[in-house]
Amino acid sequence: MGRLSLVSCSDPVQPPPAGRLGELVSALAAAGYDPDAEAIRELGADGWRRDPRRRAGMLNRAFADPGVEAVVDVSGGDLANEVLSYLDWGTIAANPKPVVGYSDLTCVLNAIVARTGRTAVLWNAMAGLHRGFGVLDAALAGETIPNPRSPGPTATRTPSRRSPGSGATSDVSSNSRGRGTGRTSPGACSSSSRWALR
Repeated sequence: MGRLSLVSCSDPVQPPPAGRLGELVSALAAAGYDPDAEAIRELGADGWRRDPRRRAGMLNRAFADPGVEAVVDVSGGDLANEVLSYLDWGTIAANPKPVVGYSDLTCVLNAIVARTGRTAVLWNAMAGLHRGFGVLDAALAGETIPNPRSPGPTATRTPSRRSPGSGATSDVSSNSRGRGTGRTSPGACSSSSRWALR
């Protein structure tokens, strides 16, 4: 399996080998991945708030690196929105690869989907420590990721019209109760949409 660039666009994360991130790096390696947490090590664990340009630069470099198969953000908190102004949308759009994050990263994931038409996965990689990395495997294989907690019919969200100039369409799977499946596709942020059962 390819190299995973582990990044931290939100609140500070203790660099490996300390803490749960060290556990995650070990578990990913044991599962056959090549996790690269060097960018987080370079940021360091000092201070509460790191410069958003440095955090955005970490994500930009991960997308620009042809050796990176997927980008996995392992942070959460309340600072991810600070990186949006510093993301290199051209680089992100020109280098398609799965990007995974959760919680506070929703704003970054949705922005990537809306601005580039690329796919994003809303998933906490730390969950892989207990549940395995099937979601990550599916994302790397380009598969739709089912919601394991919600059996039953799914719905696809499709736009009733395109947003001006976006060219994006929508394909967000959810169960019959409207909960997301963990994967968003181009246009998922569209405010004008309709639901169609499939």
